[in-house]
Parts: sequence; structure tokens; C-alpha cells
Amino acid sequence: MADGASASSITIEPVEGRAGRKAFIAAGKVAYLGDPHYIAPLEYEVGARLDPKANPALAGAEVQLFIARKNGVVAGRISAFINPLHLQTYNDATGHFGFLEAIDDAEVFAALLKAAEDWMRARGMKKIAGPFSFSVNEECGLLIDGFETPPYVMMPHGREWYRRHVEAAGYSKAMDMYALHYIPRRQFIPEKRMKFIERALSSPKVNIRYIDFKRFNEEIGTLVDIYKDAWSDNWGFVPMTEAQIKHMANELRPLIEKYNIIFCELDGEPVAFGLVLPNVMEAVRDFDG
Repeated sequence: MADGASASSITIEPVEGRAGRKAFIAAGKVAYLGDPHYIAPLEYEVGARLDPKANPALAGAEVQLFIARKNGVVAGRISAFINPLHLQTYNDATGHFGFLEAIDDAEVFAALLKAAEDWMRARGMKKIAGPFSFSVNEECGLLIDGFETPPYVMMPHGREWYRRHVEAAGYSKAMDMYALHYIPRRQFIPEKRMKFIERALSSPKVNIRYIDFKRFNEEIGTLVDIYKDAWSDNWGFVPMTEAQIKHMANELRPLIEKYNIIFCELDGEPVAFGLVLPNVMEAVRDFDG
């Protein structure tokens, strides 16, 4: 299970099962020693995402978790993932890597990425893209700016050396992803835009309403239908299965109030939605996972 062990004392270990997932989660913290902005995600939540029995996104998929050690000490981790929904959508023989965390060491990054590449190549994949943990519908992207801010819910964190070492291993940017930091003061809507909004809302055809918790699962299904229609042509889009929608509804239910989801209806039919998730990372800052 070694990758150049005699030359660099770096080993790559594939892990699986409950104990393997627990070690994989712990390996995600090694890069963040000394980072005052890092907030460890809840271990039980990450464990459920990695567990094929608990996460319907892994149904029918192939996934392998790897841990890197340097001189016997844990130095990083990576996941390799073949998503059948992606292959059905794009037919591009592409696998994905994700959950990439590692110390500031080019050889460790190279060894982790090579392990993921070799694993995917052995299963017929011809391209690799990432980080996706596990798809564009979940946490994705490699942080290249904004290291001075803490991670937000569903947003990736990272260290400043990640980009350098990933690019040194031969990777290049596929797409830009922007996350905008809020400004904690009221932002006034320009007058022209406000008039447009008021004119639209004055139409008897247009209605704005909050989510109906009495029909919560049905409402989440409507939200996902709008999302699929709006995002179907977006880069990297992967459709969600009914099991994933139900799972998402169960995860969202304890976190949100009715004011967090707003629907816009046209002639009585939902055509748009707005979703605001509470930033649970702030609440778990002191839990250390």
C-alpha cells in the first residue's frame, strides 16, 4: 500500500468501514494546526456523509477513502469517487476526488492525488476532477482566496498551500466559484430596481409565500424541481434522486424556520424560491468536531 515509500517515506493507505471512516475524519484536521479561522465540522455529520448506508448520494457509486502518512505520522487524506449520476448525465468517463486535506508538503499532495488517479484509472475512468465532496450539490471547490475568514455552512475551507501543490501535481482550473461574504448592515435597493420589484409584486399573477411546514416533504420536492430546472444547464450539474431529496428534507427540517424558505408563485404555480441556511458553523465553533 506504499507509494514511493523508500524514497520519501510517504505511504498511502486505503481505509474503509466505520473505523476507517473515523480515522479519515480525524486526518482532516492535520492541516489546520495553527489556523485560527478553522472550524471542525461535526464528526457525526461527516461520518454520515461517508457512510454508504446513511447517505443515498452514494447509492450505486464507487468510493474509496485514502489516508497519507509521512514517517508514520498522518499527513493528509483524499477520497476517490465514481458517480453513476454524473456518468449518466455527461458520459465523459470522469471520476472525482474530494475531502482533500494535507500538510504543506508537495510530495504528500502528489501521492494522494496519484492514489486517487490510479484507483479511478483501474475502473475505466479517463479524467479526474475535484474537489467534489461528493458532488456540485454538496461541498465543492478549492479555496484560493479568503483564508482570513472562517468556513461557512456547505462552503469549503483550506490552507494557502493547497492550490500550489495541486497545480504542481498537474491540475488546472476548470471553473471559478464565488462565495460572497455578507456585509452586516442594511443594503438599500436602488430606486429603479425597487420600482421594478414593486410593479412585479403588484401583479395579481404573482404571489410570495413562505414554506408550508404541514407539507414539508412535498415543498422540498417542489424546491428541488425548481432547482433542477434552473440548474440543468449549469456546469457540473448532477440531478438528485428521490432518496436524496427525502434525505435532504430530513437534514433541513431541524435547521430551518418558515422564514428561511420563500416561494414565488406565478398564476398559482411555484416558479422560484429563495433559501437561507443558518450558518451552523458558528454554533459548533468550540466543539472541535
